[in-house]
Amino acid sequence: MQITQLKFEYPRTGFSLQIPDLTVADGERVAVVGPSGSGKTTLLHLISGILVPQQGSIRIGEDRLECLPESQRRQLRLRKLGLIFQNFELIEYLSVLDNVLLTCRIGAGRVTAQVSQRSVQLLNEVGLAHLAHRSVTRLSQGERQRVAICRALLHSPGLLLADEPTGNLDPTTSHRILQLLLDSTRQHQSTLLMVTHDHSLLHHFDRTIDFAQFLSAPATVNGGAS
Repeated sequence: MQITQLKFEYPRTGFSLQIPDLTVADGERVAVVGPSGSGKTTLLHLISGILVPQQGSIRIGEDRLECLPESQRRQLRLRKLGLIFQNFELIEYLSVLDNVLLTCRIGAGRVTAQVSQRSVQLLNEVGLAHLAHRSVTRLSQGERQRVAICRALLHSPGLLLADEPTGNLDPTTSHRILQLLLDSTRQHQSTLLMVTHDHSLLHHFDRTIDFAQFLSAPATVNGGAS
C-alpha cells in the first residue's frame, strides 16, 4: 500500500490532512498512534475508498483508488480489505452469525460450507460461539466489537484496517484479540494497519507511525477526523 502527495480536507471544518509519502509493505504490521483529531480514522477511510482525496494517490496492489468509481472501490472493500470500524457498523436486525457472514453474502452472493465453518471458528476464538444466533442488540459493547472483528477476518483479507479494535475490551481480552489479529495476518501473509491509543501493545508491531506529523491544521470535534 502506497500513498503519495495526498491531501484531504473537510471543507466546512478547516481540517486538512496532508501525507507526502507513506508506504506499508505487504505483510507488514503497523500501528498508528497520534492525538485525537489528527486524522487516523480519516486515513483508514481513505485507504478503504470510503473517502476520496482531493489530491494525490492511494495505491493498493495495482489499484489506484482515486481513479476507481465508487462501485469498484466498494468491490475492492468487499473482496480484498478487512475493516474494523470504531463504531462497529453492525446490522441491528441480524444475528451475530449473520453479521459475521454479511460481507461474504454481499460480495460473493453465497456462503460455502468452508466459510460457514470459518465463521464458527472465529466466533469460538473470540468467545462468542454460544451467542451465534443472538441479536446483536442484546450484546455488550465489547461483544459487538468482537463480532465486527470476526466479520473483518472472515475472508482472510490481504489488507486489514483496524480502528481501535481493542478499545472497548478489558486488558486480558484486548491482548487475546490482538493476538488473533496478528496470527491471522501472519498465517495469510496479509498486511495489518491498526489505529490504537494503547501504547502497551506497540511492541507487537513491526513499526509504529506517529500520526501527529501529518496534521497540518487543527481538527474540530465535528470534523469527522480522529
